[in-house]
Amino acid sequence: MSDLTNRTKQAFSELIVNGTPTTLQPKDIDLLAAFTFMKAVVADHATVKDDPFFVADVREQFRGSFSVPSHVQMWIAAYQGVYRYSGRFVTNVLTPDKPGPLYGIEFYSFTYVVGRVVLQLLAARWKDIRHKGYPLPVLNPNAYWNPAVIEFWPNADAPISWPPSKWIGDDVIEKFIERFNVPINLRIA
Repeated sequence: MSDLTNRTKQAFSELIVNGTPTTLQPKDIDLLAAFTFMKAVVADHATVKDDPFFVADVREQFRGSFSVPSHVQMWIAAYQGVYRYSGRFVTNVLTPDKPGPLYGIEFYSFTYVVGRVVLQLLAARWKDIRHKGYPLPVLNPNAYWNPAVIEFWPNADAPISWPPSKWIGDDVIEKFIERFNVPINLRIA
């Protein structure tokens, strides 16, 4: 895991520290996705004592291959806060409690602010293990955030230009972190 962290630092230090515009190639996106997923798993263990969201077989598969599970979506945003070197993470488990297309599914939200970058991950799992193997939905967050975020995972195998046209600042970072707490739409994959 330290190798993954070192490779990420080497590849993205200018982006993180200075917000330097760049084009992320598919191999860069794969690296960033693996790093983001690793941080989400670590944060999950740091904040949950009994029942981690990412079960042992998912963690073991990642450890062996750095492959990100198919039920994960990720976004990247540019951050411009008061402090030049910001850093924090926030996790949240969301469980729809009303009957509908998302009923019976839990979502894990992870937002990681590091320097000039915000990484956000959303993972889904069935609450009832008997549903394991059934497809999980892909979510389409509120379009309000589209000018400020770029979805980079699942990897479309195409370059991504960063930063997006809008930055996320201290005035809206909390709303961005909580953006999955509001109704969101399903996207047919």
